[in-house]
Amino acid sequence: MELDKRIKEGKRPLNCFDTEQAKQFIGKKCYFSDDARDFMNLDKADGDTLFYVAELQNIWTAEEYCFADNSNDWCFILPCEWVEEEKKEPEKKYREYKDLDEFFDVTGLEIGDLIKLKFPGNNVAELLIVGGCDNGLFIGIHKYTFKQLFEIVEISISGEWQPFGVEEEE
Repeated sequence: MELDKRIKEGKRPLNCFDTEQAKQFIGKKCYFSDDARDFMNLDKADGDTLFYVAELQNIWTAEEYCFADNSNDWCFILPCEWVEEEKKEPEKKYREYKDLDEFFDVTGLEIGDLIKLKFPGNNVAELLIVGGCDNGLFIGIHKYTFKQLFEIVEISISGEWQPFGVEEEE
């Protein structure tokens, strides 16, 4: 979760002036830093344990050395429980098309249609499907096997780039 969103929710990094609030996180996992900007984008809550909060009389010294983790002093902490893990979609897995029928069924394309392909180096081309055979396609003036296309080319399906293959079922 982004720092701005955490701050709006009251889940901002704690500094040396927040000693009473910080005490409730002793023994819990926290992120530590001398610069609050380090907390901008955290992917997962896997910090270190907060062992103690210094009770210093000199507020300026406290500002520099307030929180401690294994004898390392830090100016700011962010409790891990205040960091939401970003929900990530499971990564899609693809395999090459088994045959011509599967390719046409999955893509909805036909001989005579244009397909948009991205080749290595991000070179994009819109090419004509001229024909096909069981193990590949005639695209423009070239014949490619499904294996070759799967290994080197991405295809645009409904405006989304994906490997030249079919999504595997889990």
